[in-house]
Amino acid sequence: MMLEIKSPKDLTLVANFIAELNKEKEHHVGYCGIKADELLHTLDHDFSDLPIVQSFIAAYDNGVLIGVLGIDIDETTKVGELWGPFVLHAEWEEISFRMWNQLLAPLSHGALKEVKGFYNLSNSRCGQFMDRVGAKKEKDHHSILKITREDYRNKDVRTNSLNVMEYTSNYYQSFKDLHHQTFKQAYYGADEIIGKVDAENKLFIMIEGETLLGYAYCETEAQFAEGDIHFIAVSPVARNKGVGKALINRCLEFMFSFNELDEIILCVNSSNKAALSIYEQAGFIELNKLVSYELKV
Repeated sequence: MMLEIKSPKDLTLVANFIAELNKEKEHHVGYCGIKADELLHTLDHDFSDLPIVQSFIAAYDNGVLIGVLGIDIDETTKVGELWGPFVLHAEWEEISFRMWNQLLAPLSHGALKEVKGFYNLSNSRCGQFMDRVGAKKEKDHHSILKITREDYRNKDVRTNSLNVMEYTSNYYQSFKDLHHQTFKQAYYGADEIIGKVDAENKLFIMIEGETLLGYAYCETEAQFAEGDIHFIAVSPVARNKGVGKALINRCLEFMFSFNELDEIILCVNSSNKAALSIYEQAGFIELNKLVSYELKV
């Protein structure tokens, strides 16, 4: 093996490499998609607050790409999400650690405080890798769910969403309180969600009188034919009254109004049986189960 570890020469090749491997459960990384064009767009424009040469590394054997590893670093929080290691070689463990060490070595002190991994339960290699570097494995699993436009049309699960409306500032404090109570360590805060609302991203709320019963925040990326329900929460006093179903239905109605979208994929904590039940009743099916890791560096 003539192994060379260096910054990737061709991001298009890297995107195709990840897309193909990420379709397989034994290589699946939850932070990455399976569409090469979307992956390339992210690598070119949205990957990490640090330059790509400081955030991504590749392994070549006699000039052939055999492995990649990236850390999507948030410069504010100093937290990075691992893309990989993706390795297509019998010596995957050695290659993974050489990429890892070479990627971390040049980072300035304090540039990275925590690394997160998110892997399919069938991805035993990455699980072993995270164990070896000393990462802490989360107890709960996460379910990746999917619904197609055809399933949504055919399944008689749609509920009345007439009482669901788009967010207005009249409900700012109620929304903020419910979001914080439900998601204490959310990746988007209440103000961030409100700031993201536009023609493709919507925050829907359900009210009764002047009382907020629940909300759902969804995003679409028509360019990549993708949609996601990021957050849904129902007030404790309004549970088991169909509020969650109505909010999900409104999100699906909105997202499938974009002709580019043929399917919607989202992630739910597998221990949240109530949420899983609502999504399954809405026509979602489970694709994968994943587990997350955290490593202090």
